[in-house]
Amino acid sequence: MNKKQSFLELPFEFDTARLIDDLAVVSSDDWVDHQNRSAYDGSWHVTSLTSTNGTTKQIVAFENQTYYDTPLLKKTTYIKSVLDTFQTKIEAVRFMKLGANSTIKEHTDRGSCFDEGYARIHIPITTNSDVEFILNGIKTKMDIGKCYYIDADAPHSVVNSGNSERVHLLIDCHINKWMKDIFKKAGFIEKTYKYDDKSINDANVDEIISSLKALNTEISLNMAQKLEEKKDYYVS
Repeated sequence: MNKKQSFLELPFEFDTARLIDDLAVVSSDDWVDHQNRSAYDGSWHVTSLTSTNGTTKQIVAFENQTYYDTPLLKKTTYIKSVLDTFQTKIEAVRFMKLGANSTIKEHTDRGSCFDEGYARIHIPITTNSDVEFILNGIKTKMDIGKCYYIDADAPHSVVNSGNSERVHLLIDCHINKWMKDIFKKAGFIEKTYKYDDKSINDANVDEIISSLKALNTEISLNMAQKLEEKKDYYVS
């Protein structure tokens, strides 16, 4: 994915006043420090609205797991309708709060991107003009109530030089046909692969073709033939 496609504003806008009202139901006991203390300077707190054990303090996002609503989600009045907007499988849902004069150091979240069938959605709830979100070396601007996809597999960092907290609602969800249609409408161009499979490339295609032929089944021979056709088609 190129740098431009690492960040995408999606065609949704949410009621900021209602988001702030739901944020207000978070108690001080619900917030926990982000687990990777070396990844930030200052304060970075998280609380879960869905988690793998149904508690607010289980804040690690595990892919392809069963998620349960936490008591916090059940106390909110608007977040559920926000989640219902996304007609796909939703996993981790969290509030993330970066304190004033705090920094999230550059890092990557492996696998959290469109190409891996996964989308991390950001909905800003509170922010200030001195927040900088840098993704793939590019400064991005995110407005409260708007909805954004970021390629979290790309290098990213956040600097909050302001005197107020920055809080985002993060939603991790799967890429399905509905999501692909939404991304396309927002201007996203899906990457294509020469052999229709990102794990197959010119360096390994001959080995894969040989392995398929060795299986000597109707299905494997048909797959081998299709790979050979694509290989020959793209020869310059």
